[in-house]
Amino acid sequence: MEWSETPILLMKENITLPDYILVDFKADSVRRLYPPGIWNELIATFTFQRLYGFYILQVYVPAYISVFISWVSFYLGPSNIPSRTTVGVNSLLALTFQFGSVVSNLPKTSDVKAIDVWILSSMAFIFASLIELAVVGFMVRDGKQTVIMCKCSWLCMRCPNWTATKLDTASSILFPTFFVIFNIWYWFFFLGSVST
Repeated sequence: MEWSETPILLMKENITLPDYILVDFKADSVRRLYPPGIWNELIATFTFQRLYGFYILQVYVPAYISVFISWVSFYLGPSNIPSRTTVGVNSLLALTFQFGSVVSNLPKTSDVKAIDVWILSSMAFIFASLIELAVVGFMVRDGKQTVIMCKCSWLCMRCPNWTATKLDTASSILFPTFFVIFNIWYWFFFLGSVST
């Protein structure tokens, strides 16, 4: 038995699934050894493109908002530790809930997916802002301002004394900068790997 030249016939022009669009398909015929003899085998390959609209609205935008909200605590000042804690913890809880609802709808695989990298990295940024909050809380405990002396000459030449206010100011610049760098890497890496 020989397969015809075009063994796949599409009855419909635009085939779509809820999350995918059929981009390409091809069929190859190979000869395989089976116990009763050598037989032709048809290999059909379908290429689908994922639709991103759902994920942008349900995952990426809420994650951006949660990370941005966690940075609000840098501007509340060192004296508002309870308010800052509430903002940071609520951001982390909101993102954790969002991650749980998204993961429940994805296939169960042991591979690391791009969405896993995104959510876990966003959680890491929020967690780092909570760590910064803990350091600021340590520096202003008991109503006294603690000054940390920096002895790294190459790192702290201009500012050897760190106060809670200076740490908040530095964090309000460094956190968004590193988040932008992460975004550039993330989108170039994962969108670049999709197109190839």
